[in-house]
Amino acid sequence: MVIILIFFIIMYLNYNNSIFFEIEKNLFFLILLFILLIFNLLNQLYLGDSGIYLISIYSGVTLINIFKSNFYVSPYFIAVLLWYPAFEILFSLIRKFKNKFSPMEPDTMHLHQLIFFYLNKTKNFKKNWNNSITGLIINFYNVVILLFASIYYYYTKLQIAILLINVAIYMIAYFYFLTFKRSFEKKFDH
Repeated sequence: MVIILIFFIIMYLNYNNSIFFEIEKNLFFLILLFILLIFNLLNQLYLGDSGIYLISIYSGVTLINIFKSNFYVSPYFIAVLLWYPAFEILFSLIRKFKNKFSPMEPDTMHLHQLIFFYLNKTKNFKKNWNNSITGLIINFYNVVILLFASIYYYYTKLQIAILLINVAIYMIAYFYFLTFKRSFEKKFDH
């Protein structure tokens, strides 16, 4: 979903003649992402790690080319577009190394999983609703941030501030939900 949002923002900036973007070449990619999203929402198809890596490589190369073709675009705007998935991976790697876990092994300590746990324990929604609400929370936050950043795509200092604020909010949210999970598990462990 974040990649679809990123490409919509780029297409919007292209439409307003703010940046140059090869729309024809990437329209097929965006349509493919929508089809995959629909199948995913219907529980018919999951991309898995390999699919996500392929989409990430294509998106990264496309964003680098956008930066190279538009000298006035701040490189930090490109970083802001990718901040959430990039920081999620970086933070997971650091967390796993710190706790002496293999970075190749899955775990349930990602921010979205902690939010999901919180919703399961505090709200009376069905479990599958909590998954959707978790996704909506994260995606709504990213929509607001990315739309604001796209207004000032050329202003490097503001893009750096947006990055730093996002990292701070992520860390505060992460440790809040982690503390909730640990205290909940400790309460029911006895």
